[in-house]
Amino acid sequence: VPVYIYDNPDFRLPEASATPIVMVGPGTGVAPFRSFIRHRALAGDTGANMRASGNLLFFGSRRRDQDFLYGDEFQAMHENGKLNLITAFSREQTQKVYVQHRIEEHADIIWNALENNGHFYICGDGEHMSSAVESALEVLIAERVSVVNGTDPTAAAKAYVADLVATHRFQKDV
Repeated sequence: VPVYIYDNPDFRLPEASATPIVMVGPGTGVAPFRSFIRHRALAGDTGANMRASGNLLFFGSRRRDQDFLYGDEFQAMHENGKLNLITAFSREQTQKVYVQHRIEEHADIIWNALENNGHFYICGDGEHMSSAVESALEVLIAERVSVVNGTDPTAAAKAYVADLVATHRFQKDV
């Protein structure tokens, strides 16, 4: 079995526990986010802080009953106010629903987190999911960013994302 180990020193929680985090982790990509959420919960963060804007997790898989990794734990955290959990189970309805679709549906929550110095994380498939999520992120930013001096909204969104990357507020492990 080939194994590849690489270091990703930037893929970590922000220092301030009150900083909002938006996590997108379909399938096994959810693993580091389980640690992020548990760390915040054990550090004594209050439910109100953690759920209102603090911990937003987009989880996706094919079927809830077959591959909702840590599903019971995440549901309990959601119910206890430690997590705002948004799921996308692609094979449970006629039209496939993926995490990028849920991002579009919950764009205002994400925008609010980003505008409050939030961090955005993607972990998982780098071939398809990551680019689709990034595109959805750019669209939601383009729809909300202030356009100054006739700047193209798409260019403004790309600049906004570039600033997130430069300030380590947008991190990927794909």
